Amino acid sequence: MVLPDQYDMYNFSDYAIGLFNPFLKYRHPTQNQAPTLPAINNQKESNLPNENYGANSIPIPKVNYSPLSNIKFCRLFCPLQKKYLFKPCRLQLRITANKTYIVNMLIRMIITAVLLCSSLTCLASDVPLIAASSDLQNVLPKLVSLFTLQTGEAIDFKFASSKSLSIQINHGTPYQLFLADDKNSIVKVLRSGKALDNGKIYATGYLALYAPKGSILSPPLSFSKLALLSRQNRINRFAVPNTEQCAYGRAARQALMRLRLWVRLQPEIIPALSSYTTAHAALNADGGIIPYSLAIAPEFASKGYFTLISQSLYDPIKQYMVLLKNAGKTATDFYTWMQTPQARTIIAHNGYDLP
Repeated sequence: MVLPDQYDMYNFSDYAIGLFNPFLKYRHPTQNQAPTLPAINNQKESNLPNENYGANSIPIPKVNYSPLSNIKFCRLFCPLQKKYLFKPCRLQLRITANKTYIVNMLIRMIITAVLLCSSLTCLASDVPLIAASSDLQNVLPKLVSLFTLQTGEAIDFKFASSKSLSIQINHGTPYQLFLADDKNSIVKVLRSGKALDNGKIYATGYLALYAPKGSILSPPLSFSKLALLSRQNRINRFAVPNTEQCAYGRAARQALMRLRLWVRLQPEIIPALSSYTTAHAALNADGGIIPYSLAIAPEFASKGYFTLISQSLYDPIKQYMVLLKNAGKTATDFYTWMQTPQARTIIAHNGYDLP
């Protein structure tokens, strides 16, 4: 369909009705009856009234109106079909619009959409992505929220086991800062040349013995009670972090081995991939060993009981942070801010010791 040069935006729906339904009885809104058409049953073209023709025998259109509005329709005589046909005429101008105006508006809309998408992409690319070990699920959102509130700089983060994150970094995932609970993962990143410095120890983690409400290990929680129930074969499932994926798993194995429970509990142990998944697994088991920082988190503290495991049973769990080579200004600022007294206070209040 070819749009007319000028058209009435308000009556465009009526214009469409006229195009696709030529059988309507059109009448002017002020008329009660349709206009009377001249009889043309057996008349030849030359016998039609002269007023219907102009120079060179070109039919002069007569105008009828739509019953829906004042849209004009042209009444033209068709010599082949020997009858009058109704065709919609160009609509009267109410809103000035023409083809050039429409094309210009469409071009402006397309350019605006492209610029908006590009600006959103640039904005998303300016937000640094932090790789964080999953034991930080409770404290890192608090740190990022306070940092953003003070500086106005946004930060995004992803949680996983330290080993998994180090593999992603070495394969090119565009992280700008790495917070790990495992020194081996930091060493792998340093050897691959992805880091700007040797990293810093910002905290030390603890382990906690955890049991969900209603568990056979209900308070008072103790390893002596766990050993007794294990000898009685009353422990069915016991969650422990994967010893190959994170330092909390290796520390939990050390504690159980020094208590001579590691071998006894082997058939019941559920090795979870990360610290956070271990805490969820402990909720659906008889209990487990999870990071103390997660045990005190409302998500788990409200659903179970926990007790702090003596640090003499395992080696200290050092938490490292290292700035990566593609780090921008925001990531660098956050790296520096993490060493301020305000950030250290938040870390200490959420289950960590400070170096």
